Amino acid sequence: MQLDTRLERFDEQDIIKIQHVTYIPQMTAAGWDSRKTEYRDAADFQFKTINSLIKLLEKDEDIDPEEFLAKFLQEQDRKSNVVAGIKKEIVEKFTLPDQIFLDSQQDGIFRLPLNYSLLLIGPAGTGKTTTLIRRLGQKLDFENGLSEEEKNLALKTFGTEDEFRSGWIMFTPTELLKSYLKEAFNRESVPASDQNITTWDSYRNKLGRDVLRILKTSRFESGFLYSQEVTTLQGDFDAAVELFSEFHKWLVEGYTYELIQAMEKSVSLGLFKDTLFINKFYDLVTIPSNSDRFFLDEIFHLIFINHEQISNLYKREREAIDTAIKVDLGNKLKKNGKFLEEYSNFLASLENNEQTEADESDATEADILDEEDDDGISSSDRIKNAINRYRSFILWLASRPAGFEAGKSTSRNASQMKWLGDRTPPQDMLESVNRSASRIRSMGPLYNPLNKFFNSIATRYGKFRKLMQAENKFYHPYSALRKRINGTELDLLIFTKLKLAADLLRKQQMANDESRLTSALKPVKKNYKAQVLVDEAPDFSPLQLGCMKLMAHPKINSFFACGDFNQRLVSEGTKNVSILKEFLPGGNIEEKNTYIPYRQTKSLYKFSLKVLDIIGGNAHASGHKENEHANEGFRPVLGRNLEKWQVSSWIVDRIVEIEKILEGNIPSIAILVPNCKSFAHYF
Repeated sequence: MQLDTRLERFDEQDIIKIQHVTYIPQMTAAGWDSRKTEYRDAADFQFKTINSLIKLLEKDEDIDPEEFLAKFLQEQDRKSNVVAGIKKEIVEKFTLPDQIFLDSQQDGIFRLPLNYSLLLIGPAGTGKTTTLIRRLGQKLDFENGLSEEEKNLALKTFGTEDEFRSGWIMFTPTELLKSYLKEAFNRESVPASDQNITTWDSYRNKLGRDVLRILKTSRFESGFLYSQEVTTLQGDFDAAVELFSEFHKWLVEGYTYELIQAMEKSVSLGLFKDTLFINKFYDLVTIPSNSDRFFLDEIFHLIFINHEQISNLYKREREAIDTAIKVDLGNKLKKNGKFLEEYSNFLASLENNEQTEADESDATEADILDEEDDDGISSSDRIKNAINRYRSFILWLASRPAGFEAGKSTSRNASQMKWLGDRTPPQDMLESVNRSASRIRSMGPLYNPLNKFFNSIATRYGKFRKLMQAENKFYHPYSALRKRINGTELDLLIFTKLKLAADLLRKQQMANDESRLTSALKPVKKNYKAQVLVDEAPDFSPLQLGCMKLMAHPKINSFFACGDFNQRLVSEGTKNVSILKEFLPGGNIEEKNTYIPYRQTKSLYKFSLKVLDIIGGNAHASGHKENEHANEGFRPVLGRNLEKWQVSSWIVDRIVEIEKILEGNIPSIAILVPNCKSFAHYF
C-alpha cells in the first residue's frame, strides 16, 4: 500500500496528508515483511527508512544471561534497522525519482489554480518533472482535482470534459527523453499519447505546415521549405530575440504605411464617402511611432464594421477581372483543348526546379485575390488549380514593371511569359484587367485586411531578410535566401504569427467572430491547449519557449515549465531565467525553486557545487550547501593522465566493477564524449 501527500478534496475542503508511509511487501523465510519501508512526517520534516518492519516490531523476551552478548549484538543490529533519511536503491536504470516526498514548496504547486503560469527551477533530482506530472494528473481529474470555478472555466473554454482532458501537451528536447517521460507518466497513472508528449522539432513542422501557412504545401505553394542544414543567419539562436524585435517592428510599421497609402488613394478616387470612418481611421494610424500600444486589432475592427461598403466596391471590380480572364481562357481552349493540362504540367516542372526563384508578387495579388478563393479545391484537381494559377499570372502580367525582360529573370512569372510566347493575351485585355486591379489595389489591405495581413507574413519575411542582408545584419552575406529557412527562422515566424494572433484575439469581437473575415485565426484558436508543460526548459531557445507559451489557451493560460539553468543538453538553449521571463509573452509568470536533490550522492552533490563555482554558474539555484537528504552512495572515481588508447580499457574495468557489485545486474550506463566521431574507434 502506498499513501501519498498530494492534495485531495473532500466537500470542497483541502486535505493534506501529514504522515506518509510507503510499504514494500516481501516474502521472507520468516513470513511476510515490509523491506525498506519509507516513513515521512511533513510536520516535523522527518524522513526514515526501516529496513525490516518485522525487526522494528519485535518485542523483548526474557533473555538467558548466557545469551546477553548475542542480544547486545542483536540490539545494535536493530538500531541500524532504522536509517535517518530516505535510503535509495542503487539506480539500475534511468528513471524519475520514485515515490519522493513532496515538500511544502511542491505541495504549494498543487494548490496553484488551473489558470496559472510557473517556472519551476532546481537542480537534478529534486522532483521537478515528477511534480509537473502529478500536478497535471491532479488537474486532469475533473471531479476531484478541480474546484467548481475551474470546472466551469474548463467547460466554458473547451465544451466537454473529454476535450479538456485530452487538450494538454508536454514538450521535451529529444526523442530519448520523450520515451523516458512516457514511462514516468505510466508510473504516475497519467494517460499520455504521442500527441500529448512531443519534441518541439516535430511539432513545429505541424504548426508551420498545417496551422500557420508558413511551410510549403500543395495548398500554399509560396511557402518556405524547412531545412535544418541550410545556413542563413549569422548569429542563429544568440541573435534570435533581437531578430524578432527588428522584424516585428518592421512588419507593423510597414503595414501601417500600406494602410495609410490605401486610404489616401481610396479617398482621392472618391471610393469612401463616410467621413466618420475616415477620421477614425486616421486617429488610429497616427499614433506616435515610439508608442508601445498595439493598434492593429482596433484598425481591423473598424474595417470590420464598415466591411459592407468596402466589399461592394471590391466585388464590382473583381467581376470585371474574372470575366476578362474567362474569355481569354475560353479562346485558348477553342484553339487547343489541352491548354490547361499542358499549363499544369509546365507549372509542375517549375516546382521541381531548384533554380527557379519564387515570385514576390503574392502580397500584391492578395489585395485582388480573395484568400479563400482556393477553398474546396484539392491538390489533385489539377485543372482548377491551373486556372487559379493562370489568373494570378495574368494579374502580374497586366501590371508588370515597364521594361521587364523575361530573358533576364529566373522567376516563375518570367518562365511563364517565355512559355506562353505568342499566346500572351492581347494588350487591350491586359489594360482592362490592370484598370480594375488598380482600383482594387487602391483599397489595398482595406478589404479583408486581417486574413490578408496574417497570411502574408511569410512572404513579407522573405522581403525583410533580403533587406537586412543588404545591410549585413542578421543574415550571411553569401546566403542565397531563396525558398529555404532553418529552424531558428521557422521558430521566428511561428512566434510572430502566434503573438499577432494573441494580440488580435484579446479583442472580444475578434475572439467571438466566426465569419470568414477572421478565418485566418481559426486554426490558431483550434490549436490552443488547455495546459502546456515543458520539461528541461533551458534546452529550448527563448523563441521556442515563447511559442509554447502562446499555445496555452488565453482564457486559461496554464503554462508550467521546469529545468535547471546550470545544465543544458544543447549549447543553443536559454542561458538564464531572467532572459526567459523578460521574453515570454503574457506576463505574470512566477518562478519557484526546488532545493532538495533526492537522487544525488553527497560527494557528487558537493562536487557539482564546486564545478558551478569554478565555471561561474548559479550555485544558489542548485540548492543548499548542506544536503542532509542526499544518498551516501559510492565514492566517485576519476581516471587521470590516460592516453587515448587506455580510455576504453579503463571504462571497461569500471563497468566490470559495477557488474560485480550488482551481482550481474548491469544498469543503464551513459558514456559522454565530446563528439561521436573522435571516439568511435575506441569502443
